[in-house]
Amino acid sequence: MSEVFSAAQISYVKWDCNRNFSDVYSPYLPPERQGETAHRYMLGLYRVMRELTERFPDILFEPTPPPATTSGSAFSRTF
Repeated sequence: MSEVFSAAQISYVKWDCNRNFSDVYSPYLPPERQGETAHRYMLGLYRVMRELTERFPDILFEPTPPPATTSGSAFSRTF
């Protein structure tokens, strides 16, 4: 993504987050730790967004909230 954002005059990115997860699991975690999978995903997403906003402070990243989330919710303010 950094290569694409660096190669053009981009000022706005609509980040599509409107898919609900189902059957979330990790083949790398044992059964007793499967509950960590969704949490680890979110931590990874926050890390990606932090990296991108630090590298590209002039780009506005707007997440599209999941269907169950209303506009203006805490989700849309987390990035």
